[in-house]
Amino acid sequence: MKRNKVLQYLKWIWVVAIVIFISIFFYRNLPEAVDYLETIPFGFVVVTFACVTLAKLFIVYLALLSVNTGEWRPSFMSMFTIFTVSQLGKYIPGSIWHFAARINAYKENALSNKKTAQVMLIENIWLVTGAAAFGILSLSIHNKISGDASLFFLQLPGWLWNLLPFLVIIFWIIGLFLLDRRFPAGNSGLTISRVFLLIMVQSGIWFFLGISYYFLFTNAGAQNFFLILGGYALSWIAGYVVVFAPGGIGVRESVQVFLFSSIASPQQIVIVSLMHRMVYTIIEVILGLAGYLLTKRNPQNPGHITG
Repeated sequence: MKRNKVLQYLKWIWVVAIVIFISIFFYRNLPEAVDYLETIPFGFVVVTFACVTLAKLFIVYLALLSVNTGEWRPSFMSMFTIFTVSQLGKYIPGSIWHFAARINAYKENALSNKKTAQVMLIENIWLVTGAAAFGILSLSIHNKISGDASLFFLQLPGWLWNLLPFLVIIFWIIGLFLLDRRFPAGNSGLTISRVFLLIMVQSGIWFFLGISYYFLFTNAGAQNFFLILGGYALSWIAGYVVVFAPGGIGVRESVQVFLFSSIASPQQIVIVSLMHRMVYTIIEVILGLAGYLLTKRNPQNPGHITG
C-alpha cells in the first residue's frame, strides 16, 4: 500500500515536471513561431500536423513489433497508451525518463529484465538504422536530381553516388534479416514479409516526418524535397543519440542549420526548426493525453501505466 502511494506521488511529480518544461519551451519561443505561422498557408499547417500524427502512429507500431520479440502480445491500443504517455518524459532534462517509464510498464506486463532490455535495444536499433538508411537514400536521390558532385561533407565520384542507393538497400535488408534471425517474433521465425513490413514501417516514419518539415519550409522548392526528407532523418539521429538534450532540443536544430544552409539562411532554418518542434510537441502532448484518458477508461488494460 505504501509503495503504491509513493508511485502515485512520483507519477504526479513526473507529470508536473513535464508540464513545466514544455511550458517554458513554448513561453520562450511562441512569439517567433506565431510570426512565422502567419506566412504559411493554413493547408500546409494542417498537412504538417497530420503527417506528424501519422509518423507517431508508425513509431508506436514499430515499438509494438519490437515488443513482440519479447514474447508479449499487447494490442495496438495497449502499446499506444504505454508509448504516448511515457514519451513525454523525454522533455524532462536528462532525456532518459521516457525510457524509464516504458521499462517499468514492460516489467509490469510480465517481461523479464533480459527481455525488456532486448525489446528496448531492438526498437532503438530499428529507429536509428531506419533513419540512417532512409536519410542516405533520400540524399542520394537528391544528388542524382541536382547533379551535384558533392553533398555536405561527402565528396564521392559519380559512379559511387549511383551505386549508393543499391548498397543502402542491400545492407538495410541484410541488417534486418540478421537482427530478425537473432530475435524472432515468438516462434514465427524469419519471414521475408516481416522484413518487408519493417522496411515499410521505418520508411513511413521518416517519410511523414520529412514531409511535415517540408511543408513548413515554404521556400525550399520542389527540387529540394528529397534533401529535406533525408536531412531531417539524419538530424533526428543526432538529436536522439545526444541523450543529455531533452528531446534532442538544440542538437537537432543545429544539425538542420548545417544541412540546409545551402537553400536558406540560418535564421530561417532556425525558425522552421522551431516551428516544427512546437508542432511535434503539441502532437505528443495530445497523444499523451489521449493515452492517459484510455488508461482511465480501462485501468485493467495491459498497457496501463501505474507509476
